[in-house]
This record gives sequence, C-alpha cells and structure tokens, in this order.
Amino acid sequence: METLIILSFVLLFANISWSQEKSIKTTNLTSQKEVIIKENKRIKNQSVDGNKISGPFKLENKSFLIGSEKVYLEDIQTLERNPLLISIYSSKVLNYGSIITTGFSVLIGALVDPTTFLLIIPASAMIYAGIQSPNISKNYIRDRNWNFEIITLSETTISQ
Repeated sequence: METLIILSFVLLFANISWSQEKSIKTTNLTSQKEVIIKENKRIKNQSVDGNKISGPFKLENKSFLIGSEKVYLEDIQTLERNPLLISIYSSKVLNYGSIITTGFSVLIGALVDPTTFLLIIPASAMIYAGIQSPNISKNYIRDRNWNFEIITLSETTISQ
C-alpha cells in the first residue's frame, strides 16, 4: 500500500514536470498586449536580413527551428501565425478556381457568347492572389514595438 502511494506521487510529479509547454510570447511595449503562440504551430517569419521562412516551429533556448533553419529571437523582424487551412485555401483553391474559370470562359466564349471572355479578368486576379498567398492573420513587427520572448506554460496556465 505504501509503495502504491509513493508510486502515484512520483507519477504525478513526472506528469506535472513534463506537461509544461514552450511558446513564444509577443508583447506590445506600448499597450502591454500579450499574444502567445504555442510550439509546433505554423508561423511565417521574416528575419532582419530579409530571409522569409514558414512552417511549424520547435523551440530551443534562445532560438527556434523552422524546418532545418535556426532563427534567433534577436533576428526576428516580423512574426505571424500561418494556419494550415488558410495556406491551403490561399494557394490551392484560388489557383485551381482561376484555372477552371479561365477554361470555362474561353470555352463558353468560343462556342456561345463572346462577352464571357471578360471572365478572364477576375480569373487573372485570382491567379495573382493565389501566387501572393494572402494571410489575414495579424503581423507582429519588431519596429512597431513588439517584443518576442520564449516562455514555458504549465498545464494550469494553459487551461485558464
């Protein structure tokens, strides 16, 4: 009975110590607004030297990894969330929709009514939007008084 109690306390302590989650906390220095981005979420990062990287990130001590590239907190110029659904929508749906629209406008314009050739105009705009892949998430820029730091969240902090 005594070993069962000790074992349960050891397991409880191990669960509490390993359930801590690292994240990036972005703080606006003027308004004191805080935004927390948890580890393994998809982000877009632009460094001070202009290098753009996107993908899920893994945190280390004073840096994080996106793919195989290491980015230090001091080198971040802009940081923004990049959800997977928005990435898929902005690139795939817009491009394929524009190709279908262009194809139908050429087909219907050649066979039925020549004014449907005008559908090529919005189709080309959709192609441009798909290539540029717009992101509607907020962009946190260091020059606009955003500060970045790595924090550790415990399980009780996450649930609140």
